[in-house]
Amino acid sequence: MLKEFTYNNDQNISFRETKKGRLESSDILISIFNASCRIVIDADEMEDSDSADINEAIDNLLKLDISNKAKIEPYIVEKYNEAKTTYYDEGDKAETQKDIWQKLVLRFIYVEKRRRNGGVYIKVQFDCEWDEEGGLQLVFNRSGKLVRVSSIDGWLTDADAYGKPDSADDQLNRFI
Repeated sequence: MLKEFTYNNDQNISFRETKKGRLESSDILISIFNASCRIVIDADEMEDSDSADINEAIDNLLKLDISNKAKIEPYIVEKYNEAKTTYYDEGDKAETQKDIWQKLVLRFIYVEKRRRNGGVYIKVQFDCEWDEEGGLQLVFNRSGKLVRVSSIDGWLTDADAYGKPDSADDQLNRFI
């Protein structure tokens, strides 16, 4: 179990234990979303030897900028339109990709270890107006690649959620 963590960059952000098994930062500006929130590390799943991977995952998330935001917008709009078509009037779709951000509020960022391969992943969770109960979750791998867009369901990948091999997970291989 990871007992303490400091994000090593020019900011030197310290994480403190808030609940058993969780380390939490203060609010950090996440440039890609132009919003601040806390980053929470699932320390129960991490070891001291994971510190470099955690640092790399956070660093890569914080390096994402407006150009990266534009690349992920179509996937979020797709998820929004899918939900609207399934649950609501089909005519109520996002008019533009930029409209979608007006429907989202950044809540938390979680750093977790994937049980299947031991990789460190970042889950970015939003409240969203089209799914007040389920929210929206974006999952990035350690290198900053988007690997999943879903409701907040606790899983890092569809392969994990549905018990299928990584090769059968369309989202793992689909995104940027």
